[in-house]
Amino acid sequence: MEAVASAPSASPSILPISRSAVHKICAGQVILDLSSAVKELVENSLDAGATSIEVALKDYGQEWFQVVDNGCGISPANFKTRTKNETVATHLTYDHSGLLTEEKKSARQVGTTVTVKKLFSNLPVRSKEFSRNIRKEYGKLISLLNAYALISKGVRIVCTNTTGRNVKSVVLKTQGRDSLRDNIITVFGVSAFNCLEPVNICISEGCKVEGFLSKSGQGSGRNLGDRQFFFVNGRPVDMPKVSKLLNELYKGANSKQYPIAIMNFTLPTGACDVNVTPDKRKLFFSDETSILYALREGLQQHAADEKYNFERLSQSTILNQQPLLR
Repeated sequence: MEAVASAPSASPSILPISRSAVHKICAGQVILDLSSAVKELVENSLDAGATSIEVALKDYGQEWFQVVDNGCGISPANFKTRTKNETVATHLTYDHSGLLTEEKKSARQVGTTVTVKKLFSNLPVRSKEFSRNIRKEYGKLISLLNAYALISKGVRIVCTNTTGRNVKSVVLKTQGRDSLRDNIITVFGVSAFNCLEPVNICISEGCKVEGFLSKSGQGSGRNLGDRQFFFVNGRPVDMPKVSKLLNELYKGANSKQYPIAIMNFTLPTGACDVNVTPDKRKLFFSDETSILYALREGLQQHAADEKYNFERLSQSTILNQQPLLR
């Protein structure tokens, strides 16, 4: 057995990642798909106090998408925008690395317009997946916009999609109503709203749940659980444990369907952490077990009250239908 010794080679240098690579990594972590890209822009519009938000798509968002609002605007160093203090708008064009390539003045009302062309085109693998699943991506986006249309009071939201030879269709259009009830009717129609009933549950001091839930009767729910929208302090979030709880309780009264649920959780800012994921759809509660327990009790009490009211109404109807004694 022979051992061969060799002179130690110099250790390779550890070099910092280039700024362009850092930009791609950061953007790739926040913008995961079409819906997360549009979500960031819509929330920027809401934060800017917009009362009108228009989302336009070309070929389901594959070619380009645009978000136009009438908010307060942002400084001319960002996108095509005009604040109320400026006489004209500034139109800025950036390349995929974030570098400014063109700046010019433009006419528009106060607010901001952001246009994104060829999302993920500088990431070949992701771009290919994006194109292959564009209809699925589009469906997720419309579901997200429905969520904002439901919860945003006093905000007009419109979404259009242009396909083929500039065939433009309106996918979503609300009128900026001031109540959740009116928004539900606008988005899903009167017949869907008539299958719902209001829910108001106090979880604890400073924590409550308000919204609408399907009535327990057959035909009031849906065959799929695709109309369950949850919000925390007015922003859409994913709440799989709450969804599971609702479905379990609803099966006791309607075993063949899933409930429609539109529920807004009002919580103190310190009661939850919304910065778990870049898109802020997942969150952690400081006391999740207590919240779920209190919610279960509240929903069970709500169901019991509904059953009592239904039975009392049924008895009253029967009595009114009986013939008078002579």
